[in-house]
This record gives sequence, C-alpha cells and structure tokens, in this order.
Amino acid sequence: SSAPVVSGIVPSIGYVYDDTAHLDSALGGDPDLYVYGRYGNPTVAAFQDAVVALECHDMPERAGDHFALATGSGMAAIHLAMAACGIRSGATVAAAQDCYGATYSLVDSLWPQYGVKGLFVDATDLAAVEQMLACEAPVLLIVETISNPLLKVVDVVIHSATKYIGGHGDVLGGVVAARNGLRPAFWEFLKKTGANLGPHEAWLLHRGMKTMPLRVERQCRNAAVVAEQLSSHPALASVRYPGLPDHPQHELARDLFHGLGYGAVVALELKNAAQRDIFRFLEALQMVQPATTVGDIYSLVLYPSHASHRALSPAQRAAVGISDGLVRLAVGAEDPQDIIADITAALEN
Repeated sequence: SSAPVVSGIVPSIGYVYDDTAHLDSALGGDPDLYVYGRYGNPTVAAFQDAVVALECHDMPERAGDHFALATGSGMAAIHLAMAACGIRSGATVAAAQDCYGATYSLVDSLWPQYGVKGLFVDATDLAAVEQMLACEAPVLLIVETISNPLLKVVDVVIHSATKYIGGHGDVLGGVVAARNGLRPAFWEFLKKTGANLGPHEAWLLHRGMKTMPLRVERQCRNAAVVAEQLSSHPALASVRYPGLPDHPQHELARDLFHGLGYGAVVALELKNAAQRDIFRFLEALQMVQPATTVGDIYSLVLYPSHASHRALSPAQRAAVGISDGLVRLAVGAEDPQDIIADITAALEN
C-alpha cells in the first residue's frame, strides 16, 4: 500500500453514507463525520487538528481535550469567539486599548448597537486590568499578545491565519482554539452564520504551517538588523522594536523569548511628518511594498492612521501611541541590507 506525501484537497460539499445511522450522527454534530460543507470538511479538519497540536505542544496529553474551528478571516474568528462566549444585550466586553483597529471598532461601535457595553483598558497596567475586571465583570477580555499564551493560560486563542500561518499573502483565514466544553456553542454559531473556511484555503494555510518556523525565524532576524541600523537615522524620531535595548519592554520580551527573536514588526516614526510626508515616503519606496497586512515573505509597510486605525479619532490613536508620523513595517525574508537601503533612500527622497 502507499499514501501521498502531501495531503489532498477534498472540495466536496455533500457526503453520502451507506447507512442512515451514520448520516443521523453526522447531522447530529459528530465532529468526525461530514454531511455538508458548512458543517465541516476533511481538509479543513486537518488544518484545525494541526492548530490544536501546536497550541498543545507542551501538553500533548491534553490535545484531545481541545478543539479548533477555522473561519473565513481573522475578524470572523474574533466575532465567533465573542458571540460564542456569551456577548448579548446587557453584557460587557473589554479589550486592550491598543488592539487591532478593526477589533477596536467591533468593541467600540458594532457590538454596542446591540446593547453590549464595550470597555478598553491599558493591558500593560495590571492593576488597572484587575480593577476593571472586578468592577465591570466583563464576559470576555480580549488582549493581543506579542507571544502565544497557549491554551493552558487563556480560555480561547484566536489567530488571524492570514498572517504568519499562511505566510505568503495569498489566503485569507482565521482560527479559534479552546477546550472541548466550549465547542458546542462555537460550532453552532459557526454553522448558523456560515463564516467557515473553504477547503482550498485550509490546504494553503496547512501548507504554510510547515514552513512557518523557517520564515518567522528569518523575518525576526531581519527585523532586528533593520531596527538596529535604522534607529540612528536622522529622519526618524524613533524606531520602536522590543529587540532594541531602549524599548520600555525589552527586558520583558527578552524573558518571554529567551533571546530567540523579538517579532518581525517595526514601528518607524518620521520626524515632524504630516500625512502628505508619509505619502511621499510610501511612494518613494521601490522594494518594500505599501500593503495592509503582515506576515508575508515580502516586506510590507502600512500607515496606521490611514489604514488599520483609520476609523479611530486622532485622540483615540494618540492614546495608543499612533501619531500622524508613524509607519508600520512588517519585515519580510529578503536580504536585510536591501530592506534598509530601500527605506533609507525613501527617507532621503
């Protein structure tokens, strides 16, 4: 007998059973059986199982106690987690004040339309977090961590699989992982809203996971070089990167990652720059591409005030450290000197 080295794609929407007993089990929600594409798919399940294996890598004996569900985007995964965890009219949800712009809008404006109270807290101020939890008792606290807390620390892990899991800028997807006790609520909401990930996308994301350690290691190494060499550029007011010794959370990042890497995202703040100056800088870039994502093998740059945090007011952006001169650089896998040369030339344009 033989088996393929690379897993295949099962595109089928429907499934046929030899007996109605198995069909009944499938319709009843048996996670190991398939009946309709919106209810589950073998290719998607393989990706979900791989996510659980990674989330439980330091406690493999508990992998069977957890599940993962893939969605059509990272925002769909966040929405799924919020809804399945009990966000209803009259409930309160809290989020870190420096969360992703679309997540901020979800908590600040979308959910409040349905009677949900949205709160924001400085996640670096643990005393403030504890006080908010005690006074407001939110049903859910959303935080975005630079590290992966794994399922032994948090109740639900959410990934925008579009980013470093996919890694090539060619697939949109999200995934949530949690303990099995939460699966019925999550699966029921996903089934009814149809926010599922397709099998072709799941296959691409599963493939991306195989090279993720290689890609991310290179990207983190590049980011450290780029941040260090650009930190003294006279056109920059600041370079923010946790790998730099002057970063306020450098020691925390070093303890978390044991010096193995500090992420692949660098924030550049141009001196005395207004929007028109940032636009000139973006247009002067030749290799680094202005695009609204991170995690690609190519270096990408984004203007948060114009893109990811566009919906926030200037005061809201300022509260989380986003000035009109701030640019986000997602460092790719190119030669770091090529990245530096392109940015330097654009700054001097």
